[in-house]
Amino acid sequence: MVWNPFESDRETCVSINGELHPPEEATVSVFDRNFLYGDGVFDSMPIHDGDVILFDRHVDRLFRSAKGIQLELTQTKAELKSELMRTAARSGVEYGALRVMISRGAGPPGIVNADRVPEPTVVIVPIPKPPEDVAYAHDTPSTGDARIVSTRAISPDSIDSKIKSCNYLINALAERELAGTDADFGIMLDHDGYVAEEFVSNVFVRDEDGAIRTPPPTHALNGITRQLLIEVGREEGYEISETRLTPYDLYSATDVFLTASARGISSVSTINDQQIGDGEPSGAVIDLSRAALEHALEHAATPIE
Repeated sequence: MVWNPFESDRETCVSINGELHPPEEATVSVFDRNFLYGDGVFDSMPIHDGDVILFDRHVDRLFRSAKGIQLELTQTKAELKSELMRTAARSGVEYGALRVMISRGAGPPGIVNADRVPEPTVVIVPIPKPPEDVAYAHDTPSTGDARIVSTRAISPDSIDSKIKSCNYLINALAERELAGTDADFGIMLDHDGYVAEEFVSNVFVRDEDGAIRTPPPTHALNGITRQLLIEVGREEGYEISETRLTPYDLYSATDVFLTASARGISSVSTINDQQIGDGEPSGAVIDLSRAALEHALEHAATPIE
C-alpha cells in the first residue's frame, strides 16, 4: 500500500508539473535526477490557519537556490506562486506545510547527462499536521534536549550554504545519531570544531549580558526564520551579532535556542545532559519569539484557487 499522508480522501492534492493528483497516484519517473542524484532544490512553507507563512520569502529563496545549481526554470516566479496557491487551496490543508521540490528533471541515466534532460520536474505537496505540531501555533518556544553529534556540517567549498538542496544526506546522518537517545536536537560542528547548525535549524545563544549571537551562515542555510528573528530582534532593541561559536559558548550561555520554519523557535534545555541556564527559555527569548511570530503571521498569504 502506498503511504497516504491525508486522513481523508481528497480528489486532488499533489501537483506534478501543474497537474493535480490524489496522493496515492502522485508519482515521478525513476529516471528523475532528484531521485537518482539529489539533483534539485526544495523549500517548505508553514501553513497556519490556512495561510502560507512568509510565502514571498520562501519563493524568493527557492528561485535563488535553483539559480545556484544552474537549474533553469520554465515557470516565472508569478506562475509558480499561482500554482502553489492553487494546490494549497485545493488541498484544504489548514495546518501543516507546503513543500515544493524542483528537480532538474527526468532523462537518460548517468551523471554526465544533465544537458539531455528536457525540462525540470516541479512537485508541490501540501502536508497536513495537527495544529499543535505547527511552528506558528504557539506563542512561546517549545523546549527540548540536544546532543552535539559527530557528523560534521558540509563545507561551503563543496556547496554554497545559500542553496537549499534536495541532498540532505549529511543532515539525515546527524539525525540518525540521535536514535536510541533522549535528545530532540542534534547540533553539528564544522570541520574546525565551531558550531554550524542543528541538523534542521539555525543556532542562537543569549549570553549573561543579554547579547544574542548566531554563527554566520557559511556552513548552514541562512534560514527564513533565522533572518526574521534577526530583523525583528534588532527592531525590538536586542543586540544580535553573527560570530563563530564554540561548544563552550553553548554550555556557558544563558539561553540556547533554535530557529526553523518547520519548528519555529525552540529552546534547548540541556546539551549532552548539561543544563543550559535555568533549563527554561528566558523572558527575553519568549518575548523575541512572540515578536517574530506576530511579524510572520502578518506576512502570510491566503491560498486562492
